[in-house]
Amino acid sequence: FHDEFARRVHSPITNLPKVARQYLCGPSGSPLVELDVGCSQPLFVAAVAKKAGFHCPEYQAECEAGTLYNTILAEIEDDKIKTRDDAKTAMFQYLYRSRSCDPLPIDQFMEQKYPTFHEFVKMEKSGSPDGNVRLAQKMQRLESDLVIQGLCDRVRKFDSTAFVVTIHDSLLVEPVHAVLI
Repeated sequence: FHDEFARRVHSPITNLPKVARQYLCGPSGSPLVELDVGCSQPLFVAAVAKKAGFHCPEYQAECEAGTLYNTILAEIEDDKIKTRDDAKTAMFQYLYRSRSCDPLPIDQFMEQKYPTFHEFVKMEKSGSPDGNVRLAQKMQRLESDLVIQGLCDRVRKFDSTAFVVTIHDSLLVEPVHAVLI
């Protein structure tokens, strides 16, 4: 189904654990390849912040290079962040949890490391009681637009019969179509 909140497509494959996806095959019998848009939502927040006049080149560069989560892991003082996945979870908590929640170490880290970006996030969340929800919706819709209207359409432009499945910020395609992304 297609959700109205974020315009994402949800399917049994979307809910399949990542470790199980490696066993999926396309209509031709070829194993599917997963192509991920790394650090997509943090990068989309950077783009929206820049458009709003809160450009933070250091933060944007970390997102574009795909190193943001590694930087958080290496530099933040938090016993709960021990892996890259923990750092990713902390970043999503920072971006999308309510401002009324107790502060976390990621908040202070972001304020010190990326002050301009931090001011934008604070402003977005303070706009209304559901500011954190609106920010999540904006980012998920941008992600959906890129993946569904952008990347899927690009593949289908070259081969209208291509097998393409979206998983939020990634695509599953047959290897022959992976070169089109």
